[in-house]
Amino acid sequence: MRALLACALVALASAGAVATDWQRVDLTESRILDFDLEGNVVWASVNGSGLVRYDGTQIVFDTASSDISQDSWAYTVFVDSDGGKWPGRDASNTVDRLDDAGTPSIFSDDEWLALTYPADFINKRVFSMTEGPDGAFWFGMRDESHNQEGTLELYLSNADTVLHFDNALEPFQTQFADDDVRALAVDDSGRLWIGYFSAGIDIWDVGDPLTFDDDEWTHYGLGTGLPSNRIFELHATADGQILAGTQAGLALFDGPGDVPTVVSDFPGTEVRSIATDARGYIWIGTDDGVAMLYQNGTMVRSFGTSDGLTSPTVERIAVDGATGTVWALTVGESIADTDLHWYRSDISVPGRAMPVFPNPWRADGSRREVTILGVTRGSKIDIYDVTGQRVRTLEMREEPYTWDTLDDDDNEVPSGLYVVRVRQPNGATELARVAIIR
Repeated sequence: MRALLACALVALASAGAVATDWQRVDLTESRILDFDLEGNVVWASVNGSGLVRYDGTQIVFDTASSDISQDSWAYTVFVDSDGGKWPGRDASNTVDRLDDAGTPSIFSDDEWLALTYPADFINKRVFSMTEGPDGAFWFGMRDESHNQEGTLELYLSNADTVLHFDNALEPFQTQFADDDVRALAVDDSGRLWIGYFSAGIDIWDVGDPLTFDDDEWTHYGLGTGLPSNRIFELHATADGQILAGTQAGLALFDGPGDVPTVVSDFPGTEVRSIATDARGYIWIGTDDGVAMLYQNGTMVRSFGTSDGLTSPTVERIAVDGATGTVWALTVGESIADTDLHWYRSDISVPGRAMPVFPNPWRADGSRREVTILGVTRGSKIDIYDVTGQRVRTLEMREEPYTWDTLDDDDNEVPSGLYVVRVRQPNGATELARVAIIR
């Protein structure tokens, strides 16, 4: 065992370094309005350049053969489960869908679908979209005139049909709190979560979209647990939670009817965007940088301008689950001052050597404990010195898993390199290393 651990320590020590700071992508000089990920490819909506594909090189799509206008403001971009790219825009043609046919450098085989105003959509300002079951796509609209013309559009792709919903067209049958929708999500039971600019959250159990007899509505606002009625983002996690980004923090919902858990212990106040990685950790973009959180909302760490972000205001965040790369879009003081960044997060991919921090741990540092990331609940953790001698076994408990740098006899371990060996409940073993400096 000692020989194996010593070999593992050498391997960990010689492993290639990863990016420790956020890296800026020199994508375009125009304003980036939004982006989404298709695997490791970034699709960005750029004012003045249409739809941009980035995979290490810049490709600006030739939009002349489509209905998208190069000067159109595409407020949101969404990549669906089939790889279709949806720019939602403020223009005469509201929504486009691009099928790039798997040939990114050739435009002749691209296919575009245009849903137009007023033939299909009642309102022409799209601020959010999400994908539902059975090929259904929901679009959240904004109606600046507040004439109830901008609530929701539902596109049924299997029937090639657009349905419109608002309180004016269907009186007493829908219960929308407002007609300025800024965020949408569908939970694992098929309920539609609707976030408004200033009216909180509605949860609509739609049932059959052609009838209203089986509908159920739940509303959340300041009096029912939300920290703010202004909603920036709604995000459905893989384990069924709904996360809401608000002007005054993050709200975690286990389901309709439950009082949300409100989290605000991170830099900044406004939660502009939310993503989760392959291990379930929460990444949020705020008005003061990026924060990484445990699933219960406790902060793991935060990032700001000192870590490479060119502006503290993060409008959009996304995580590539396969590589663990986190992408963030920042906005500066000028309306055109936007930058796209990426950060390599070791924690995001199961099976990768787990990070620990601070590393090195210093006796004169601000942290009194070593935090071990990426640990599955119910795992057993042993700490070994460089000779392979076990010095500490940590008890199984909830995250975060921490080591107080003491051995099993409550004595301080001496300076040196230590191996953290995690045995997961399924029998898998993962290793990390940490340096202790006293």
